[in-house]
Amino acid sequence: MENKELYSNSLNKGKRTYFFDINKTEQGSLYLKVSESKKTTDGFERHRIFVFEEDIDDFANAFNLAIMKFEELQSTTNLKKKEYNVDEIRKTYPNAYQKWTEEEDKILELLHNQGKDIKELAAIFQRNEGAIIARLKKLQIII
Repeated sequence: MENKELYSNSLNKGKRTYFFDINKTEQGSLYLKVSESKKTTDGFERHRIFVFEEDIDDFANAFNLAIMKFEELQSTTNLKKKEYNVDEIRKTYPNAYQKWTEEEDKILELLHNQGKDIKELAAIFQRNEGAIIARLKKLQIII
């Protein structure tokens, strides 16, 4: 069974490398493959999980909730001191840290192509300028 890789990204962290691949099956279904490769004295240890197209939204929601809980627990156990407070940031930027929708992505690209600058886009989307730049990069609209 031959699968077609549509997207691949990796994150190197010390002895570990994480891979995020989007593949397409012969039947045309998409799935996300998350892999961890860890260098050991005997070579490499590898682990993978597969998230299928019909489960991706539920997986993303559960993962985001786990990350939020993780950060909450970090702050309460003083393992990591937050340098920011989401509620405070949202007083200035109401959409800060909210998931981008497909519609917002399309509008962002359209307005950017019409010549709106980052400051204008930040005001329109009620997000900080860094979030606008990051999203434009993620969408490969800017480099």
